[in-house]
Amino acid sequence: MKIAHVINTLSGGGAERVAIEVFKCLKDYGENEFIVGKDVIKLPIDFKPTVIMPFEKKPFYMPSFIYEKILIEKLEEKLKDFEVVISHLRDMNVRLCMLKSEGKLNCKLIVVEHVTTYSYSKKEINLIKKFYRYADVSVAVSEKVAQNLSDYGAKNIQIIENFVDVEDLERKALEEKVNLEGFSFLAAGRLSDDKGFDTLIKAFKIANIKDSKLFILGEGSKKRELMNLVEKLDLKGKVEFLGFKKNPFPYIKACDVFVTSSRREAFPMATLEAMALKKTVISTNVVPFAVDGYNSLVVPVDNVEALAKNMVKIYKDKNLRETLSENAYQTAKKYDRQRFCQNYRNLISSI
Repeated sequence: MKIAHVINTLSGGGAERVAIEVFKCLKDYGENEFIVGKDVIKLPIDFKPTVIMPFEKKPFYMPSFIYEKILIEKLEEKLKDFEVVISHLRDMNVRLCMLKSEGKLNCKLIVVEHVTTYSYSKKEINLIKKFYRYADVSVAVSEKVAQNLSDYGAKNIQIIENFVDVEDLERKALEEKVNLEGFSFLAAGRLSDDKGFDTLIKAFKIANIKDSKLFILGEGSKKRELMNLVEKLDLKGKVEFLGFKKNPFPYIKACDVFVTSSRREAFPMATLEAMALKKTVISTNVVPFAVDGYNSLVVPVDNVEALAKNMVKIYKDKNLRETLSENAYQTAKKYDRQRFCQNYRNLISSI
């Protein structure tokens, strides 16, 4: 069986890491090939993917509609001999569903949706409504995503939750020695509106914990805006942007508290990975596996005061930190790789 795994980039997001793991789970299950739309490969990988468009950004001289037309034509040609295609994230999913609707993709098409549709614009949701129904299977990473897909007309929806490899994370976390000064709060993710880093920075200001620092891992379009907010709140020297790290786990391991301040999430891998590293976690109420007072302190989205209050609470209570971290670790262990891989193998067998 020839299986293609397709995604637009490998720039470092949680969904992209999951796509790599699906590929690894099935690599002995048939003839597998990993295909990337654009030449953006920042994640550490031990295989060579096929790149459809050989540049990181669209050339300035090429109109967007021409770029998209060429990309779709190349995808059609590349995928013509595959029996199964597994696609990840809305942009690539829509392209392949469109080819399927036109009879130009003669394979079983599986689209994997990693985010809730709240993350998409009205135009993007209209594309999902129009084309996702042509996929043979739609995989959702959580019940919330599955409900979104059902509302928008997707067919044959299956839920396969993501996993975390605890032993592998622990090994990666020891590859580099990292020291974070003071009592350290750390957050990680793309610097976008969805991640709510502006709320976190404001809460950190209100918490006003003298010997604490806030560290933020990641890059993105909101970086300059967030840096300006740090200056406006007179937090220079208290908030540090660490940028993108190919291996973020030594930094997560080194922090005292991991914070997820997201406005929207489906199944946030960074949060689960922090739990796997026995971190104390504060999260917003969009994290499906976070249970308030058990494995996390959970706060409402965009509630600056509640987040600040819990940052102070967790700073003052060492026993609470230890209890939450142990329960977080036990939670992470439930999402094991073997079950994840078997679910995808069963899916392939069923179609």
